[in-house]
Amino acid sequence: MRRFLPSLSALHAFDAAVRYLSFTKAAEDLCITQSGISRQIRNLEEFLGVTLFERAGPRIILTAAGRAYYEEISHLLDRMEEVSIDAVRGRTTEDFLRIGMSPTLARRWALPVLKHFARAEPEILFEVVACPNTQDPTDFDANLFFLRGVGNWAACRSHLLFEEDLVVVGAPALLPAQGFLAEDDLRRITLIQNVSRPSLWMHWLRAADIPFTGPILGPRFSVTDMIIEAAIAGMGLAVVPESYVLAELADGRLKPAFPQRCSSGEGFYMCCPEAFMSQNGVAAFRRWFLAEARRRNLLPAPRPTARDDPAA
Repeated sequence: MRRFLPSLSALHAFDAAVRYLSFTKAAEDLCITQSGISRQIRNLEEFLGVTLFERAGPRIILTAAGRAYYEEISHLLDRMEEVSIDAVRGRTTEDFLRIGMSPTLARRWALPVLKHFARAEPEILFEVVACPNTQDPTDFDANLFFLRGVGNWAACRSHLLFEEDLVVVGAPALLPAQGFLAEDDLRRITLIQNVSRPSLWMHWLRAADIPFTGPILGPRFSVTDMIIEAAIAGMGLAVVPESYVLAELADGRLKPAFPQRCSSGEGFYMCCPEAFMSQNGVAAFRRWFLAEARRRNLLPAPRPTARDDPAA
């Protein structure tokens, strides 16, 4: 019996029309004429026996039936595309080691090591996926994580990479040519805020034993990478993990505003759910990454803790 399936051309046209809510733009995307898009949509509506779009002059409006159909069919189109790409490259996405980490940590710390791993172990394919530094490893589709915390994730094996030390940095134009700012300077200079970690300034001030009263005011950014770039641009002072700005401190784009380096009480960990420890590539990646990171002096000697994984 023949399957009750619409043509793939009609589904392509429907998908593009929904994404753009414009037959003209859908036609441009698929490199066909607008009349071709209209014809494919009409054929699909006749095949299904429902109206997918309402026409209101030059505008098109997705109907309730069209919206419900798209919610179902879009997942199938995504899956069909994924399977087709897997067939072309001869590997499925399940063959990839999925590594979760924040984009800032990836760009500012991990990428140099990952580059060398890709060259040294070309048979182990990996995919880096963005996740928050505080992601629950048991609630995210990845095999291995680089996370910030205290190392107590349930059903996971974690290895402390380095403690998080916080520093206050600013562009050289905001700071004295020699030495550091005075504590009173904090009242006249803009203090850049971290939306996702709003207590960082108060934590650093308390740990640095600097008495500060009054509002802490300044532009707010939700991503540490943006905060660092704002500091480089001279927008103000920023509290950031020292490990994120080593290159900028070395080349002079940023300078420490105060001499105090203060622990946040957390650290960065390589974390692997127990369920994935025996998977191909996971153990090899953990061993190689730790050895290479130490060789490249990317891992400060951590303070011993009971949370460390001695077998790693």
